[in-house]
Amino acid sequence: MRGRLKSIQIKHFKAVGDSGRLPLTPLTAFIGNNGSGKSSIIEALQSLQRLVTEGLDPAMQAFKGLEHLRNKASALKTQRRKVMDPKPEYRPVEFRLSGTWKPDSRGRGKSIQFRSLTQIADRENHNQYVLERDDVTILGMGPFGTSSVKSLSSHTIPVDLARVAGPFIKRWQFLQLEPTGMGEPSATRRAKSQFLLDPDGSNLADYLWHLVNDYGKKGTQAWDGIVEALQFVLPYAERVDSAQTIELERRSYLQLAERGFQIPGWMLSTGTVRVLALLAVFRHPDPPPLICIEEVENGLDPRTLRLVVNEIQSLIESKRSQVILTTHSPYLLDMLPLSSVVMTQRTPKGVTFSRPADNKVVKNWADDFAPGQLYMMGRFDAEGAS
Repeated sequence: MRGRLKSIQIKHFKAVGDSGRLPLTPLTAFIGNNGSGKSSIIEALQSLQRLVTEGLDPAMQAFKGLEHLRNKASALKTQRRKVMDPKPEYRPVEFRLSGTWKPDSRGRGKSIQFRSLTQIADRENHNQYVLERDDVTILGMGPFGTSSVKSLSSHTIPVDLARVAGPFIKRWQFLQLEPTGMGEPSATRRAKSQFLLDPDGSNLADYLWHLVNDYGKKGTQAWDGIVEALQFVLPYAERVDSAQTIELERRSYLQLAERGFQIPGWMLSTGTVRVLALLAVFRHPDPPPLICIEEVENGLDPRTLRLVVNEIQSLIESKRSQVILTTHSPYLLDMLPLSSVVMTQRTPKGVTFSRPADNKVVKNWADDFAPGQLYMMGRFDAEGAS
């Protein structure tokens, strides 16, 4: 693996006031009720990626502005009592990361360990965004960069973080799959370059076409493995192909062969295109170092979900990728080690995160019950664990 996140801490971001330092394992599964804040961790990482790759404005535009992204209750400072300046002041939104990264383009050589702090604030009566902090430390080498508001006021990208871990962060894969458009033909990217599956999966056909055609023998082997795995849950599928058409523009499209007939991608079931997208990312010849998946179980029957979990576990064991996912499924939890589970709860004091495996009482219960059973029994709750 060319890189791995070891921990994350976010402050004043959406539902989260202060997450505290959250250690991340090779597989981390967040579970909790709707609105409990479990998706905020993934959205924070995605915002940080946009910040590094696109800049400050695009990162904020995804939420219609910092004023909507900010957790106002936790970020609010004491309001200044001035007649001419009645607007409140807020603390900056904050991201802290620690991790490892191999700068070598092939993932060889020695890893560096880094810690970073990125803060986003606003100025000029909330009409201007600024990067207030961009601090990166390479462990064993002292501070790599310690930037202040003055030196960053003209920058829209955290230059130190981008310099140290930019290639690592740019390859993070985020998946919030929307099956409605995933089977449709997608515009073909003509340049031969590494790219990611769109978060909604809308470029699935083109992603698969490049997987097969840009990676030689490894791509062919990966594609054969994807089809074989798909046939485990769709035994009637004789073949799946990604082809290209040249009309007014070049487009890639999917088709599935069944009993000698070709079924176009837009006629495939939502579960079929979802599992095909997940298999494509997991089996890719050069998988992303970090894969974040929202509600991975959506649209999948129990047998297919077990296949997906097995694929995730194989990927983790290969040490080629790290996976963070959110779920509502106790059945999914039953297939995971307790050590990978993080419970999110929304209390009167705010959002909290806890690892049930760190609780001795829960660990004792785990001798007799699977994680999903413990979750349904309420043993992951603060009260239920005692």
